[in-house]
Amino acid sequence: IHPGNHYEGNTNLWWKGMVKFRLGFPRQPGDVLEKTVPQSLISPVGLGLEQPVTFFLANKNVRHIFMSTWSPHLLRVSTYRNRSILETYARNSIIGRFSNYPGYYATGFTDLTYGANYPYKGPDINSIYYHHISPHLAFTLDFLFTEAIQRSAGQINFPWGKQEGFVWFNNRVFGGGKGTVFGDSLVRPWLAKGLVKIDTPQVNYISGISNDRFWVVLMNESKTGKNFDLTLDTLKTGIKTIGIKAYKGALAEPGELSLTGGKLNVSLAGKALSAYSFPLINSVISQDLPLVKNGLQATNLGASWGTLYTFRIRSPFGWDSIYAYLNTYPLTGATAELTLNGTTSAGKRTAYPFEWTFLHIDPLAPVNLKLDLKNAAGETSQFVVNFDGPNN
Repeated sequence: IHPGNHYEGNTNLWWKGMVKFRLGFPRQPGDVLEKTVPQSLISPVGLGLEQPVTFFLANKNVRHIFMSTWSPHLLRVSTYRNRSILETYARNSIIGRFSNYPGYYATGFTDLTYGANYPYKGPDINSIYYHHISPHLAFTLDFLFTEAIQRSAGQINFPWGKQEGFVWFNNRVFGGGKGTVFGDSLVRPWLAKGLVKIDTPQVNYISGISNDRFWVVLMNESKTGKNFDLTLDTLKTGIKTIGIKAYKGALAEPGELSLTGGKLNVSLAGKALSAYSFPLINSVISQDLPLVKNGLQATNLGASWGTLYTFRIRSPFGWDSIYAYLNTYPLTGATAELTLNGTTSAGKRTAYPFEWTFLHIDPLAPVNLKLDLKNAAGETSQFVVNFDGPNN
């Protein structure tokens, strides 16, 4: 690949503000090097396509895409239909394809998109679409949870909601409710960075916490067995180092395990799943928050300004957010500022679109929003929106 230390890919420059920009451009000598890699590493087999015409663009070897949002759906179909070939198709589209957001098009044969720093460093040779990053994460996590549900044969399950982004980007999103892991029906997914470390890239995991246990579910993606160290941050997780139980079937394995230096040595058969529960030092009693009522308010602001739409959004993470916007068209010389509870400003907007976001709001606290408007003539007006307490 990269013959003669050269690789072009996509080169169209996009607009970033008032200038044209593409990460890693202008290209620098030596930003790609000629090398030999296994054919399987760069094979397009398993990747999808956007539309037929993308295969007939000039000077492009390959026009498959990495946006395989259908892969977890196909994995579920393989379970319902008991057809292993469908599982193979699903796995080929996602397993081992990237270690960070890889961009969109697979334009030719390159390994640049495998680099963990690719979306930060570039060069962007296949279109790093920033609005694709969140749906790409969504289908990756959907596949991860679906695989755990599939391999556990009913011993693991989590509730989900469906997110529908744009075009065909729709997937299940997990984390909004308590699921079941080997009989523990109070497990909430907890995937914070640094909680769990595994010293082989061929084993995937999901982690969660219930009232009295921290859970790690391990999945070997290799056909061969793996022996590796599982390392946990005992401080962040709040776990005991003794009394650990292993699950490979419906019931816990005989005996109990213990951590040594925060590590547990694990042997996992090819394509196998196992789970480990770690007792918590202190019980965690989760608070069930009430549902949001009247979470959308529409305030008529009068001529030219239109309507202020205000949303109070309750997340599964213990905090609320506020999103607000004006549905007005661009107004020359106008300013609008939104303030939360009289102290926190989300900023003054001087151009379209007029929109604001507040994060990490106490879900049980009342919210007072003040909107200050000034038109091009210098005339001012003020509007107030209230969300009054825990049963909003």
